[in-house]
Amino acid sequence: MSAGTTAGRLGRLRRRVMPAALISLTAGLGSMVHAPQVALAASQGGSSIAAGSIHSCAIEDGKAYCWGYNGDGELGNGSTTSSRVPVAVDASGALAGQTLTQISALDGFTCALDTAGDAYCWGINSDGQLGNNSTNGSSVPVAVDTSGALAGQTLTQISAGLEHTCALASTGRVYCWGLNDSGQLGNNTTNDSSVPVAVDTSGVMAGQTLTQIAAGEDQLCALDSAGTVYCWGDNEDGQLGDDSTTSSSVPVAVDASGVMAGQTLTQIAAGQEYACALDSTGAAYCWGADGGGELGNSKFVNKSVPVPVYVLGALADKTLTQISAGGNHTCAMDSAGAIYCWGQNSFGELGDDATAADPEPVLTGPGAPTSVTAATSSTSATVSWVAPASLDGGTLTGYTATASPGGPACSSTTATTCTITGINGLADGSQYDVTVVARTTSGDSGASAPYIIGRTPTGPIVAGVLTTKCVSDSGDSSANDTPVVMGDCNSSAGQNWTVETDGTIQTNGKCMDIYRDSKANKAPVELWDCTGGGNQQWQASNGTLVNPVSGKCLDDPRFNATDGIQLEIYTCNGGSNQQWQLP
Repeated sequence: MSAGTTAGRLGRLRRRVMPAALISLTAGLGSMVHAPQVALAASQGGSSIAAGSIHSCAIEDGKAYCWGYNGDGELGNGSTTSSRVPVAVDASGALAGQTLTQISALDGFTCALDTAGDAYCWGINSDGQLGNNSTNGSSVPVAVDTSGALAGQTLTQISAGLEHTCALASTGRVYCWGLNDSGQLGNNTTNDSSVPVAVDTSGVMAGQTLTQIAAGEDQLCALDSAGTVYCWGDNEDGQLGDDSTTSSSVPVAVDASGVMAGQTLTQIAAGQEYACALDSTGAAYCWGADGGGELGNSKFVNKSVPVPVYVLGALADKTLTQISAGGNHTCAMDSAGAIYCWGQNSFGELGDDATAADPEPVLTGPGAPTSVTAATSSTSATVSWVAPASLDGGTLTGYTATASPGGPACSSTTATTCTITGINGLADGSQYDVTVVARTTSGDSGASAPYIIGRTPTGPIVAGVLTTKCVSDSGDSSANDTPVVMGDCNSSAGQNWTVETDGTIQTNGKCMDIYRDSKANKAPVELWDCTGGGNQQWQASNGTLVNPVSGKCLDDPRFNATDGIQLEIYTCNGGSNQQWQLP
């Protein structure tokens, strides 16, 4: 059954919509559906879900279900009747006997992969985005053509753009089909194609094995096995990340000479006219359009090269593990399961009970406990904390305190203290980070800032990239006003720093101190009598050392220069000259 373009479609041509985000779920979808939808809610096994512009789809037990707008047949159930509850995608034709594993949706169409690595699509097909060698829409799944470029290929990932689709094969190559007016098919033409074509590999991607793809509105980005990102297609807002605004019909390498120098990227996400990536340390970078603050770098300015997402505030001391890019907002998850979002917020898409855009990450959901402390014995720690300032409208159900590494934990229902037992090695000087998470009816909070128990870290502070350079006091002096400088690592007393639990960093009985309590850029850093004041406080965050009072980072102003250069504080940018390896 075919489904043509619906006459009343809401501004279909070039409508600005949120791209689909494919999310792996650890639980089933029971909480998402009404009681009659038992077929969808029954299984708690592995699932995937995709959000299109005005419809959504999910896979449960190898079957696809969709709900929402259906004017172009994007629900795939053989009709064009919209549905407010999930309906089963037709499995009597092309999907007969197939088990689906992955699904992706965007503007009026949906695509899915099965266990054999074959692709199927349904919905609008005005530009060939269904890939079945026609431009006729279909309200039931059709098989993507495998007689040409896809012959013999096993697909492992699929991603739907605005009016094009791309898929990754087990060989590490990418194939695309559909609209190509901006070169988004990546085959060195701007000709549309209703069958898959191979993305060009004669240039920057020669010899590379791709491991992940992400389709934006009119662009696509891909990640290779070495952690390098490539993009192609529309670039009017710098969304290709190659320090230009020139569109490209072949892949270009995302600029890695700045904040991403030396970083290994592990995940990518493409939004409407921008893209983001995570690196192996859990830091995030974005590039492209920034009209809504979607780049997350505390500004509203488009960037044609990657910029670091702001790591102070909500993301301080957080390690990100997942990222997803929307229309004009971005969300990420940290290692404790907390969600942070930034960007456009007109309809509350940041989830922070507000509607104002925010170019810096905000916590979505309950706040984390604060002021964590712990009293230790040889094998236990009695942990105390202050309750979160906000539970995001939820009700507290309990707390969990965890010591890492190893994961021993304790919990309480309402009390703001509990005792972790079975902690090995405390008497022998082993060190643990203790964090606390609040459990609420509106979800779990992020982890609190860690409290260190056990051994006090002592040793050199090494430059993150120039590993032969260490932070040193000038001349191994213990006098006040002694400059804190860079120097060749030499194991001297002036390079033996102790990271104290009160937030100070000490050597030779003095504390690392910001001159005259200044909060200004280029304020020098020196040694001074330890007072514990705000100008002597330092927090490790994504490889940087941040003074929380000024919000500035410890910075080497002449990175890769001669010894003896005095360190200073400067606006945090995540650059190599702000990266440090603590003892």
